[in-house]
Amino acid sequence: MLTGGYSRHALVEWQNEYELKKVLDIDEFNKDMLYKSLDWLAENKEKLEDELFKNRGTTPMVYLYDVSSTYLEGTKNEFGAFGYNRDKKKGKMQITYGLMTDKDGVPIPRGYVPISIDIFKGNTSDTQTVENQLQKIKNRV
Repeated sequence: MLTGGYSRHALVEWQNEYELKKVLDIDEFNKDMLYKSLDWLAENKEKLEDELFKNRGTTPMVYLYDVSSTYLEGTKNEFGAFGYNRDKKKGKMQITYGLMTDKDGVPIPRGYVPISIDIFKGNTSDTQTVENQLQKIKNRV
């Protein structure tokens, strides 16, 4: 399940509505292409984050970090678990995710370009995610 309540399959259907082929200037887009791309991103996550940390310019003194969650409609997600549900959806499993940027991140309409994101089991409390982020900063700065 992707954040925002979208499954991989739903994302393929969503692209039709937003003419993703036209926006990306590609002739073909299908679920196999999407799955392959998402798998590649997952396999290269650490390397991509290393580059984002390295290329963000001067070393910031402040990092911004926030934790949120999204609920799942299904029960077959390896991160799905019952926990504090911010969406107030009773009886739904969820995943928790943490997003990090720095104070000099490139502004986008709803915040800053992230330099790191992590997914946690849905029953992970916010405070249990922080040490992981501090370790990232320590190892990459």
